[in-house]
Amino acid sequence: MKTFKQFYTEALESKLVVIFPGRFQPFHTGHKNYYDNAKKMFPQADFYIATSDINPKNAAKEPERYPFTFAEKKEIITATGIPANEVVQTVQPYRPIEILQNYNPDTDKVIYLVGEKDMKEDPRFAFTPTKTGAPSYFQPYKDLEQMVSFKEKGGHGYVVAPGTITFIVNGKQIQSASELRKMFKEGDKMQRMDIVADVIGKPDQKIYDLFTKKLG
Repeated sequence: MKTFKQFYTEALESKLVVIFPGRFQPFHTGHKNYYDNAKKMFPQADFYIATSDINPKNAAKEPERYPFTFAEKKEIITATGIPANEVVQTVQPYRPIEILQNYNPDTDKVIYLVGEKDMKEDPRFAFTPTKTGAPSYFQPYKDLEQMVSFKEKGGHGYVVAPGTITFIVNGKQIQSASELRKMFKEGDKMQRMDIVADVIGKPDQKIYDLFTKKLG
């Protein structure tokens, strides 16, 4: 059992990193609220949103699912009030090497924010043991004292799923970016302007023009 001195020393030596990975096509106030709530849960942590650029193969197969480039996503995300330095382009959002390379894998600890929808749909969050019987890399978060560092061998990334990501657009509660894209595409000009205001929390002509260009 660790002594208080050991816990205190480790706390001084280690950093806590919270990463919100996703496609974010587009990012919206539901995501923003999720992110803000996590900041209240872990006020001592470094926070990042990890998202990728458009994969040409995915865009060719399903162009409607992948309308926004990384640069465009970052523009939308920062329009909601999130600092630009917290938005990082990664090749694999759930393996954000581009972020973690700036941290010590032997001492620093990592939490991933995941929505309930992704928890249900993504097999990696079943937390089943590996073929060797060892615990899977991703583990459910319990408390800071039980966390180990994020190193690949013997380490873990911890998953926090505070709830379903829901938000109100044009008076309707929706839970997915696909619903949002469809609503914008089918709306008239006034409805579209209201949608943008709901999505980022305020009217914004640049974001309206971007949505119109990319969503049709």
